[in-house]
Amino acid sequence: MGGVGTGVVTIKITPVLRVALALACAVVVQSACSRSDAERTAAGSVDSEALSITAVVASAPGVHVTRTDGRSIRKAMAFRLTPTNLAAIMRAADTVAALARGDSTVRSYLSVTISEAGSPDAEAGRTWLEANQKVRDAIQTSGLSVQDYYVGAIAIAAAERFLNHPKSTPLTPPLARNALLLQTHGSDLARLRHLKRDTIRR
Repeated sequence: MGGVGTGVVTIKITPVLRVALALACAVVVQSACSRSDAERTAAGSVDSEALSITAVVASAPGVHVTRTDGRSIRKAMAFRLTPTNLAAIMRAADTVAALARGDSTVRSYLSVTISEAGSPDAEAGRTWLEANQKVRDAIQTSGLSVQDYYVGAIAIAAAERFLNHPKSTPLTPPLARNALLLQTHGSDLARLRHLKRDTIRR
C-alpha cells in the first residue's frame, strides 16, 4: 500500500471556508469535537473549526475526506460541475469500481478508512487516493486527475444537499448551479452510491 505525504499545513479560515466547513458538517458521519487537545494537536496544525470534520459523505468510490482536507473542501465549494466533467467523474467511478471488483488488493485498499490508515497529514484523503498507482491510473484513464476526481466528488456531495432547494445555498454561485445541474442527473447520483457500496463490499 502506498504511503502518504508528511507535510503539515495551517489552513486559514476565510469567511467562505467558514461557511464551507459549516456546510460540510451537515454531511459529517462522525465528529472530532470530543477529541482531547493532545489528539487534536497530533492530527496536525489546522484551525479548530476544521477539526469538526472527520469524514464528508461523498458517494464516489475511493473518496474518503478527512478533517485535514480543508484545501480540497475549499476548492470543491468553487468547483463548477458541467455535463462534461460530471460524465468524466462517472467514468472514473465506474473504472475504479470495476478495478476493485477484479482486484482484491485494491478492494481492501479502498475499504480502509483514513483514520484506520493512520495518517494525520495535510490533505490525507486525497493523498491516500493518489498513493495507490492502480487506482491513480484508473482515474486518469477517464481524463481526470485524482485531484479533480476527489474535489468533484466533494462538490457533488455538497450540491446534493441542496438538490430540492438550490436557491437556498448559502455559499458561492457554483454550488447553486451544481445543485440545479444534479436535479437532472438523479440516475448518476444513485449509480455513484451503488458503486461506492459495491467497491467496499468484502
